Amino acid sequence: MNIGITIPSLNVSGGVKCLLKVASHLRARGHKVTCYWQSYSKLNHLKSLFIPPIIRWMEEPHQVVPVLDWADIPKHDALIASSWRTATPVHEWTQRTG
Repeated sequence: MNIGITIPSLNVSGGVKCLLKVASHLRARGHKVTCYWQSYSKLNHLKSLFIPPIIRWMEEPHQVVPVLDWADIPKHDALIASSWRTATPVHEWTQRTG
């Protein structure tokens, strides 16, 4: 299964740690999991395209795909909203992609 997970920030927090742990467990079960992070500005987005953000403070490093807008996330079998900030865009995304 192809699964996308929205990450609200790249900072160390309990919620982000849980999301990355879920991503690790899903990968271990054979799923393709991609974590997305909203870069918020064009400058941050350009920087993150040249130097992709990698979260190294977990047991397993996680590469995070930057998106300028949540609507830029490609089609997945499932997309998981991680916070109230991503719930509405993910809901709109599912209306657009099915």
